[in-house]
Amino acid sequence: RHDTAAAMADRYGPDQPEQVLLATGDGFADALAAGAAASTDAAQLLLVATGSLPPVSGAAIAALRPAELVVIGGEAAVSAVVAEQLAATPTEPTTAREPGQGEDVPPPPLPARR
Repeated sequence: RHDTAAAMADRYGPDQPEQVLLATGDGFADALAAGAAASTDAAQLLLVATGSLPPVSGAAIAALRPAELVVIGGEAAVSAVVAEQLAATPTEPTTAREPGQGEDVPPPPLPARR
């Protein structure tokens, strides 16, 4: 998974995107949603493990040299350890997190029936 995402970023994405979105490769939901966002923003999507930054993803970040890294999902999806590893990448991009709604957040109410 991680290798495939890095290869796709290398082959199909912009050479030096402003943003790289990072989602866990341990499941598909966050990466699926992030893929749509990356395609509309001309960003790149790379996958990480919940508890570590795979070497292939770290190498892809170094090669892409983005200005910003955006972690998709809360700490249960991408741990604080990974966020720390991202902050220490050689290009020193800014790092942000889009936590989404966890399972403990109730869904919005349904619209009233007419």
